[in-house]
Amino acid sequence: MILEYAESDLFSYLSQKTYPLSASLIKNIMKQLLSGLSELHRHSIIHRDLKPSNILISQKGIIKIGDFGSAISLDDKKNGAFSIEGFSRWYKAPELLFGCRDYDSYIDIWSVGCIFGEMLNGNPLFPGVNEIDQLGRIGGILGSPSPGNWKSIVKMPDYGKIMFKETIARDFKELFPNALERERDLLGKMLKYDERITAEEVFFLTFSIYLLFI
Repeated sequence: MILEYAESDLFSYLSQKTYPLSASLIKNIMKQLLSGLSELHRHSIIHRDLKPSNILISQKGIIKIGDFGSAISLDDKKNGAFSIEGFSRWYKAPELLFGCRDYDSYIDIWSVGCIFGEMLNGNPLFPGVNEIDQLGRIGGILGSPSPGNWKSIVKMPDYGKIMFKETIARDFKELFPNALERERDLLGKMLKYDERITAEEVFFLTFSIYLLFI
């Protein structure tokens, strides 16, 4: 099997950049990533392991989504059950951390939101040391998960088994002071416990946010 060679990945590429990143650079990366992800979702494919090291990038700045070892088709869902084992913890959607096996492509949106936030502030948003810590870090930014901010949490297999210190959602303006207001708004639409935006919607909103930098 012969595959196209990519000189680097997004993790290595971004580690060499000075922050804050330019709006034009973020726009270019997000546009390409979301274009590819929209196509995957249009064909009912969930990547399930999106993270900077799985996003390849050429010397010309061309983005390729890589590592489809965990990818799965929605058409293969049997009795509403998918695997939740594995995947990269820092970019893992909260429903997976609560044991949900009846998930869909919105778990990829969460991962892209984590990547987007990382590009905005230069550091991983939720660098948990284990899955309990991971949920605690998510709750520390979005507020403690509860039926009040996550209607379907009561359906999660591990709901009620894990208790967290009660926290309230933090202001993204405080967390991302160098970001545009529209960037923070878009990030908030991606990093939600419930009712996340679709890849196609994020793609078109990305164009509108960065229109001045095209």
